[in-house]
Amino acid sequence: AGTFPDPQDGASYFVQRDVPNSPWRIVMSVSDATLYAPLDGGATWAPWVLFALLAVGALAFWRLLGRLGQSGRSLTTANADLVLLARIDKLTGVYNRRHIEEQLDMQLHTAAREGIALSLLMIDVDHFKRVNDTEGHVVGDHALQSIATAIRLVIRPGDVLGRWGGEEFVVLLPATEGNAAREIADRVREAAAETPVPGRIGEPLQLTISVGVAASQRTDIPSALIGRADAALYRAKDGGRNAVAA
Repeated sequence: AGTFPDPQDGASYFVQRDVPNSPWRIVMSVSDATLYAPLDGGATWAPWVLFALLAVGALAFWRLLGRLGQSGRSLTTANADLVLLARIDKLTGVYNRRHIEEQLDMQLHTAAREGIALSLLMIDVDHFKRVNDTEGHVVGDHALQSIATAIRLVIRPGDVLGRWGGEEFVVLLPATEGNAAREIADRVREAAAETPVPGRIGEPLQLTISVGVAASQRTDIPSALIGRADAALYRAKDGGRNAVAA
């Protein structure tokens, strides 16, 4: 607050408030002549009351704009959370197939453009139908959650794990050659085999996984890389399961 010279009305009194999250500023002013002039026969307090009401209104408006700014930021955060949730598998907490497909397409283009490798692991839980049939779907769900956690703990920070569907998982390994991908696949297989899953009557289940490994080629499209990893997975299963094939 303060005063400023007005060429027409002489000195004027003003109040100003900054508007949060914007370059605006609210300024209200009244001339000293009006502020101190008698009103209706000598009531000098009326202009002060009017000015106080205007100042309170400006303050309330300033606070309202601040709250609107906070609401906008909260809405932006909520929308970002919804986008993330739309890409997460609800059961296991890893990425879903939609996200994996988008990442695979993007990373294949990056690998081809920069001349680097991209490897993919196709993972299947061995004899999973038997688990559902004998132990029930609740135990089956716990098994998938346990295996997803075991895989997540042994892959690298930049690797991308997702549930492909049913009891199948996919891991994208950026900038990874075939031999290195095979080593990661072996660690994943061992971690799954060492993770006990509580059974329906308390006896832990020892589940295993089979893993197919494929490395990208420069002209690959997503379906080609997935197809080679899937073929390798079936070779691992045909070889007795609890195995890795590349």
